[in-house]
Amino acid sequence: RTGKAHTKIYREERERPVVVMTDLGPGMFFATQGAFKSVIVARAAALIGWAAVRNGDRIGALLFNGGHHELRPLGGQRGVLRLIRELVSATSPAGGLRPHTDNNHLNDALLRLRRVARPGSLVFILSDFYAIDADTRRHLQQLRRHNDVIACQIVDGLEMTPPPPGRYAVSDGIHTGTLDTRTQARRQAWENYFSEHHQAVRELMMKCAVPLLRITTSDDVAARLRKGLASASMDAVNTSEDAA
Repeated sequence: RTGKAHTKIYREERERPVVVMTDLGPGMFFATQGAFKSVIVARAAALIGWAAVRNGDRIGALLFNGGHHELRPLGGQRGVLRLIRELVSATSPAGGLRPHTDNNHLNDALLRLRRVARPGSLVFILSDFYAIDADTRRHLQQLRRHNDVIACQIVDGLEMTPPPPGRYAVSDGIHTGTLDTRTQARRQAWENYFSEHHQAVRELMMKCAVPLLRITTSDDVAARLRKGLASASMDAVNTSEDAA
């Protein structure tokens, strides 16, 4: 239309933003084996940060620990060291165990995450996902529309196998109670509850085309990430091929 020849040049994408969202709410300061879920989240986030800067990408984060702390993506060693400093502060139980007023802290964080993660980002969501509800799917789908998203579910062994029969004192830091697992019916109810939760998380991520990686509190986090991310990459390829 202009009467002049135009050439469109495509440049390889460099310094891709990588954003980690860490759920460090009260339920994450718990474990019966290995390390607290919050510690596993911090280890995973730090490893993702080092891998990102090694690949020449920028690392950013959204840290939830009663409040939300946004870290805009920053490249190089400065970016990952900044993330690690903030993780040390955010994983303090003094902050994470404070009562929270959020109706659903996970959905609120996902809404904020859409502002932090610019289109084209690689996003990691680290949580145990006990706060998922009907709105979570909408937030994930909006986020997935313009970004690649990987979910990392942090679980403790007690969430997969009930404790031996007995009576156990339990507390959430404010209230106390007794857990009775002496009957088969109680242990079966325990298994059913956690099985239904894990199934709900799997189905949610499948519907949103988000690869799901499970990390237990007793895992070697680095080894689990290497294996899980390789599998997640294949899932993403298969999803793209199915869409095509």
